[in-house]
Amino acid sequence: MQALAGSLMEIAGQLAAAVILGIFLAFRDVWKLAELLFLPEYIAVLALLAVMGGIAFRILYKKKRSIQILCQKMRQPAFWKTFGINVCLYMAVLFLLSALMCMLVCLLAKQDLKISEAGEIMTVYVLAWMTGFMIPGAPGGLGVREFVITYLTKENRMQEVILLAMVLHRMITVFGDMLGYLWGKGNRR
Repeated sequence: MQALAGSLMEIAGQLAAAVILGIFLAFRDVWKLAELLFLPEYIAVLALLAVMGGIAFRILYKKKRSIQILCQKMRQPAFWKTFGINVCLYMAVLFLLSALMCMLVCLLAKQDLKISEAGEIMTVYVLAWMTGFMIPGAPGGLGVREFVITYLTKENRMQEVILLAMVLHRMITVFGDMLGYLWGKGNRR
């Protein structure tokens, strides 16, 4: 039960980091999206899901002692402090990865990006990352991120460069994952 709760909190933290970073990078676009989501149909569906989730949680809370213990731990300030620190770390990593994407685009295009272009690329990266993270069955968002970036940059003058940068970015992150795995395996010995 603790592993499931930990996984859910990690997902919540990463999504919170992506949303917060998205707000900073593209406030106007996020506001437009929020206006779309606050249509009565969406509010009704979200309310229904919240009520159903609340009822399910209440039933499980009464029947499972492990859920009661987890809820007691979540009431402690140390839990929320750790959660906040994790969200900040997730935001920093997302920011650095999206900045790496911008650097790759600059190197491949052999020109500097305008601030608005860099902001757009970073926003697209964060949205693509979040979508890839949320789609089940796609390990590491494989293919999902690339599709989202292709779709969101279809009218960008540098789409081909951005896509090439995405492929290189994917190769760099896979290489980093492999190095992390090998380093961890080596430290166990």
